[in-house]
Amino acid sequence: MVNKEKPVNRDGESNKDLTSESSTYVFRLPKVGEGITEGKLVTWLVSVGDVVTEDEAIVEVQNDKLLQEVPSPVTGILSKILVEAGSTAQIEEAIAEIKIMSHVSSTDEVIEHKADKGTQVQPSNEKSNKSVVAGRVLAMPSVRQYARDKGVEILNISGTGKHDHITIDDIDAFLATPAKETKNINTAKQTTQEAYSIAETSDTIREKMSVTRRAISQAMVNSQRHASHVSIFDEVEVSRLIAHRNRFKEVASNQDIKLTYLAYMSKAVIAVLRKYPILNASVDEANDEIVYKKYYNLGIAVDTKRGLYVPNIKNADRKSIFTIAKEIVDLSNKAHEGTLEPIEMKAGSTTITSIGPIGGKWFTPIINFPEVAIFGMGRIEKKPIVLENDTLGVGSILHLSMSFDHRIVDGAVAQKAMNELKRLMEDPELLLMEG
Repeated sequence: MVNKEKPVNRDGESNKDLTSESSTYVFRLPKVGEGITEGKLVTWLVSVGDVVTEDEAIVEVQNDKLLQEVPSPVTGILSKILVEAGSTAQIEEAIAEIKIMSHVSSTDEVIEHKADKGTQVQPSNEKSNKSVVAGRVLAMPSVRQYARDKGVEILNISGTGKHDHITIDDIDAFLATPAKETKNINTAKQTTQEAYSIAETSDTIREKMSVTRRAISQAMVNSQRHASHVSIFDEVEVSRLIAHRNRFKEVASNQDIKLTYLAYMSKAVIAVLRKYPILNASVDEANDEIVYKKYYNLGIAVDTKRGLYVPNIKNADRKSIFTIAKEIVDLSNKAHEGTLEPIEMKAGSTTITSIGPIGGKWFTPIINFPEVAIFGMGRIEKKPIVLENDTLGVGSILHLSMSFDHRIVDGAVAQKAMNELKRLMEDPELLLMEG
């Protein structure tokens, strides 16, 4: 039941934008993460005149690299949208007005009110689409974003996921259906002004950057502008590492853990950072100070269909290889699903990125600024090596890369750190003792 008294916000304070005279709640863009000052309103999930209930998601907001659903803090009727989809709003900026439904006495009455209005958005399918309930598409924000990126009208798709939710596979299947290709192209052209700005000539196609891609672009340029990048490359023979992983892979699997070489690499990097703390630092340019971090929040670069995300394992120095392996998979899954929380991408100290799974060797990774170092992991391949008795043999060679900020990290220190990393990756027993 909605109280006729002045509502309070989630912090227990009276909302100054709601008066008993107007009974109108001014909905301001809430703070959705540490350090975030603005967000792009991607999609309004409801329309003016719709009934919204407290905690019902009503708008999708993109900030940094995350797409989030923002719920309504009150129950009422959306009477006005102040910031249209596609526009950027500052935190605490008024984005909508909700007329408080003081006459509603129960949740059932709200549902009946919605039923009386009928479904606000009707899919173009001739048959009823079970994936649209009360005018809202049943799909995660990442799936809706994927549909927009592909130029697909998601209302035309029926979901096969849990509770009829639409999945990325459903969108791919829709695109692969010849009978629907023409409709998809026409729909994409109709929504061009909303999601894309495409100008075609005989030999060019222009596509406006997505919010995610623009955030990645800005981060890369910012890193190159502020840090003095230098990269070094090396390789290490890891036959003992392979044997150790094979030995414990089944043990990990019995605990529903996928034991990867990246987990070993993470543990080794933490040991390196402890020995060379300058690699776990950052630069305070305003005060000309080097900031040494006492925490080890290890970033793991994850490549997704929507771009690169770098969530980090909090306090990785306190965790076992098994725990790190599990968190790598959990964070990676959340990145692919678009469900990462802002805090999971904040306060990283150093990052690892890997191109080994897709066949890469060496590369020059860009520092995840304001961090000062990033470690790159390439593929493991069989190569001829010289054994200790000066005879030739076959070894398993892991390719390693490392970029560092030369403003505070000297080349000699970086190479010593690389040597330490090689020593630990070469001998997993040593890694477990010292890491």
